[in-house]
Amino acid sequence: MKKLTTFQIKCEDKAMELLSRHGIVLQNRNLGGESEIYIHARLKDTEIWIYEDEAMIYGNGKDIRFESPDYDTEDQLIEAFISGLKSVLNSD
Repeated sequence: MKKLTTFQIKCEDKAMELLSRHGIVLQNRNLGGESEIYIHARLKDTEIWIYEDEAMIYGNGKDIRFESPDYDTEDQLIEAFISGLKSVLNSD
């Protein structure tokens, strides 16, 4: 079985830190995929996906993708994803 990448672990950890500060817990968190393992979870009516080197926020009128070619570093991509989550939390 494939393991989560360092990116996935860091990205999920930072997301959970942010959510815990807002008293929110990820719901229905699971791993999926065959050729690529991904994390999938829900936040109320929004879904998040964390792939091997990218992430996505989808639902409630949002479709925001954070893809590695758009960022110089992995940390910048993670920070952009966390910023996107903050905007979702602030819009609810």
